[in-house]
Amino acid sequence: MKKASKIVLTIGAIWNLILAIACVITGLVLCIVALVRQSCPAEYLEFTSDMLDTFGASVDLDALIWISIGIYCFAMLTLFFFLFVIALVATILAFNGAKAKKNGILIANIVFGVLLENWIVIPGAVLGIIGLKLEQKKEEPAPEHEVKEVEQK
Repeated sequence: MKKASKIVLTIGAIWNLILAIACVITGLVLCIVALVRQSCPAEYLEFTSDMLDTFGASVDLDALIWISIGIYCFAMLTLFFFLFVIALVATILAFNGAKAKKNGILIANIVFGVLLENWIVIPGAVLGIIGLKLEQKKEEPAPEHEVKEVEQK
């Protein structure tokens, strides 16, 4: 059980690492595309226009578009950086979970596996918990029953 857990958690950790790298690349590509095309989703343009109208600022259309692109790029970079950090933490936990001696790190692997929808890590963590329980049972000495001496009359 322990060896299977180690293999599955290592594969899951590699998958988390690929996810972390994909988050960085996706955030950068979305920002580059927005800057090159000089456009962003219409919701950001409407939001920026409403916000500037609320404060009574009058801005020409080109400035409004660039402000909207800036808000869009900031939102995308913030979102994907947050996802990158979570995926990186999950990667570190999965690599450490492969050689875990306690249940806590394996439970954390299950939680991050559910958060990131990494269905590879969850069975590895469950196998690790089962393996740790089996090791603990082997290490515990069997309870010896005391034999009471019977007094003869």
